Amino acid sequence: MKRVEVASPSKPKIADATTVTPGQPAQVSVQNGTVIQVQLVPAKPGVLDPQLYAPAIPGVIVALLGLWIAHCFSARRDFRKEVADCCSDLKGLVDEAFTAASKAWVADPGSDRIAAINETKHKIQVLGIASTTLSRKTKGSVDLSSEITKFRRACTSDPFEDPTRIAENVVPADMLTAMIDLYARADHKLIDYWGN
Repeated sequence: MKRVEVASPSKPKIADATTVTPGQPAQVSVQNGTVIQVQLVPAKPGVLDPQLYAPAIPGVIVALLGLWIAHCFSARRDFRKEVADCCSDLKGLVDEAFTAASKAWVADPGSDRIAAINETKHKIQVLGIASTTLSRKTKGSVDLSSEITKFRRACTSDPFEDPTRIAENVVPADMLTAMIDLYARADHKLIDYWGN
């Protein structure tokens, strides 16, 4: 609401001031009997007028909050998937190391056995690196180093590296037990880490 005062060159006094609503006509009577009709046109808001954007601010805040929450859930889901992939890769490496060690145990003396022994050592080393990576990603919560050590000892127990030893007919039972224990402990620690 605006108060309108009209002044003429002789500066007559306004008889009764009228409150005018923008967009609505108003009549003003002056002392000399003249009636003036005034109509105020509302001003168009400018681009930088804060009143133009004020109604949208709560919606923008809610939208940004929603985006942030979605980002947090997405990042958590991606991290869980990454940890699960590391654990799955570790289990695959256990299989490869077990297969290589089995070949080395049943191989006849010669170059095939030496190649299988070297491959087993390489696979167990890669398995240790994967275990360290998983432990670092989970900040030590899924630490399988003791299980990996048991598995390594079972795979490479004496006389594993002896090139003159007689080939075994079966794979040592300790290897299979250590592999199953490693699988079970990996699953158990991963479930404990996720809190399921």
